[in-house]
Amino acid sequence: MQAQGTYLHMESEHAMTTQTLSQTHQSTSPPGAWKLAPGRALTLQPREAGVFRVALGRMWVTLDGPHQGPANDLGDHVFDAGARLHLRAGQRLVIEAWDARTPAYFSWDSLRALAPISVPQSVGVRQSAADLSWALHLAAAATGALAAALAKAIADRVWIRKMASAQAIRP
Repeated sequence: MQAQGTYLHMESEHAMTTQTLSQTHQSTSPPGAWKLAPGRALTLQPREAGVFRVALGRMWVTLDGPHQGPANDLGDHVFDAGARLHLRAGQRLVIEAWDARTPAYFSWDSLRALAPISVPQSVGVRQSAADLSWALHLAAAATGALAAALAKAIADRVWIRKMASAQAIRP
C-alpha cells in the first residue's frame, strides 16, 4: 500500500486480497486517515520504518514477531484514538475495529516523511536578503511610476489652464 511516498503491503483478512490504501480511503475519514469497517481485518507490513496511529475509534492490534522488550509488547493490544505504534520495516501488524458496530480510522507515516528537513541558517538569511532586495526593487518601480503619473497630471493641468486662458483672450 502506498501512503505519502512509502509502501505497505495490506491484505484483507476476509477476502485475502492485496489492496492499496487509496482504494480503502473513504471521504468521511478524518484528514490523512483510512477507514476500517467493522468486521474487517487488515494486515499491514511496511517496507520502511514508520508510525501507525489510531486516528478515531478503538482498534484491536496484533503484532507479529520477532518480539523484543517487555512481555506486554507481545501479541494482541487494544488501542484508543491517539495511540501510536512505531513499526520496523517488514514488521507485520494485523488491525481490526474493536467495536463490531463502529468503524475505526488509522494513519500510517514513514519515519522519512516525519523527519524534519534540516535547512542551514544561511539559507534563511540569503532568502530574506533576496526578498528585501525584490521588495526594494518593486518600491523603486512603484515610486517611479507614481512620479511619472504626477508629472503627467501636472503637465495636463498646466496645458488645460493654458488652453482655457488662450480661449479667454480670443474676441
